[in-house]
Amino acid sequence: SLAAQQPGIYFVDHVATINSIMHEYRIIAGIFVAIAAAIIVLMLWYALGLKAALTIISIPLTAILLTIAFTGFIGTAFNLFNVFALILVLGIGFDYSIFHYLGEKHKQSTSLAVLLSLVTTTLSFGLLMLSETTVIQAFGLTLSTGIAFAFLLSPLISVQNPEVSHE
Repeated sequence: SLAAQQPGIYFVDHVATINSIMHEYRIIAGIFVAIAAAIIVLMLWYALGLKAALTIISIPLTAILLTIAFTGFIGTAFNLFNVFALILVLGIGFDYSIFHYLGEKHKQSTSLAVLLSLVTTTLSFGLLMLSETTVIQAFGLTLSTGIAFAFLLSPLISVQNPEVSHE
């Protein structure tokens, strides 16, 4: 009310401004995740066919949805850094899925490679969740949860691969 009485005086709420900007960036980053998934599907469709593309992309997208649900379930605020971590979950989950889809003839070595990838990624990024800084902790938690879901779901690809004989 004091500012309204004086011409040329304005109160600026920096926290609200930054929150608004971060909200917009979170939406834009989410759109980029969707665009990246669409581009991956188009490239896979060209290389392997539509059914294979949708099968392969279903694993990282499911991992992303489960990660978002888990984040909400444990009551963690969802911020821009969570979305950045989801971009990595999309890429890593895609890798796990494509390895399992194409590596059926070498099931043991494929599974070992994916497991080692999970371990090294968790050690390098997952330890960030031990940070005292909230955004770094959110990034580490989201990434660790997402790649764990992708790791657990990716072997399901072999069940849906028509080129593999299930004896």
